[in-house]
Amino acid sequence: MEIYRKKVAPAGWTGRPSARRLSAGLLLLLLVALLAQTLVKADRTHGNDLTSYLSAARALARGDDPYAGDTPFPYIYPPTLAFLLIPLTLVPAWAAQSLWFALNTAALFYVLRTVSPSMHPASTRDPRNATVSTDHPLSILFYFILFFDILQNHLRNGQVNLVLLAAAFLFFTHHLNGRRLPAALFLSLAISIKLLPAILVLYLLWRKSYRTIALAAAFCLFWWFLPALCLGTDIFATHSAYLKHVLLVRLAVPETWRGTDFSLPHAIASVLPHLTTHAWRYILALLIVCFPISRRDRSLMRRAPRSRRDDLLLFSPYLLGIPLLSPMPQIHHLVFILPAVVLHGQALLHGAAEKRVAAGLGIFVLCLVGGQILTSGFLYFIALSVLYILSLGFYRPRPPAT
Repeated sequence: MEIYRKKVAPAGWTGRPSARRLSAGLLLLLLVALLAQTLVKADRTHGNDLTSYLSAARALARGDDPYAGDTPFPYIYPPTLAFLLIPLTLVPAWAAQSLWFALNTAALFYVLRTVSPSMHPASTRDPRNATVSTDHPLSILFYFILFFDILQNHLRNGQVNLVLLAAAFLFFTHHLNGRRLPAALFLSLAISIKLLPAILVLYLLWRKSYRTIALAAAFCLFWWFLPALCLGTDIFATHSAYLKHVLLVRLAVPETWRGTDFSLPHAIASVLPHLTTHAWRYILALLIVCFPISRRDRSLMRRAPRSRRDDLLLFSPYLLGIPLLSPMPQIHHLVFILPAVVLHGQALLHGAAEKRVAAGLGIFVLCLVGGQILTSGFLYFIALSVLYILSLGFYRPRPPAT
């Protein structure tokens, strides 16, 4: 069954210059308001997460252990992030917060702009390609409002996930264009800041991009040992502290749903509490997430031709695996689902998706909004699961030309 219907939505009011100006103005007001809230929150006693990142960066610049400092919130990332943030410690706190906010906002717009050309090819005579660009201000505003709770949580707290999402798309773009070196560089950067983007290695594995994988591994070593410029031989003790006191501690999974616990290991822990070791819960979760993606990807890789849009539809489920496997799920981790939502939402909003996709997206939105209102990890998990299933079944290869 085809997932696209033969229907092309008219441009209508959304194509008028007044709609663009109004949407851009509202979006700018939202961003200014969020920046003001970010600066107010950062100025409080405990600051926000970026405050802790900068405290760790200052400790690292002095040659001290970034995990031993007295920070408002625990620093839970590899020392690479603290090293890369050292330049922000040289400017006033308000400037550092503003620059970081601008970087994350630029990362968000870059991701939407990267999705955009793959979703509106030059020729729209093929109804399967019927959609409206996601770089239209009204489209950006729509997704910004839908994800407002997630984005405001991310931006106000000075989180890093939007930067990681942009790095993942830079990897994706360079890989499609056959540029191994920058693709490996950006993939390794994402993995070195947060380990979960390592799931993207599977994307390369099924494409037999072994040279890119080898280059990414070499770059990971570079990023991981870059803080040695400040720490010297103490870099080994610092990585050991990260492993023992941060990573292994965060892998402990509670056996009940709490707040925003929406990841698959938490679901497994609540359903199978007698699965005593945390390692087995993560292994089972990894198999549940990765096996269907890999099986589908390997089978579809044998089929050609594929467009850039098709490649993006194959790439987005890997990003969904990041929040699904997160050991310490937080609202801001859900920014990784944005590309998949845009891909499905654009087809739906412009009449190019079939009913089962519309029904699935309806369930997703209800659970996502319900999770935001009720702070329910269970509802977030259902929303993620529905989106994951939709993404596995979304891609349909075009029939061969006759």
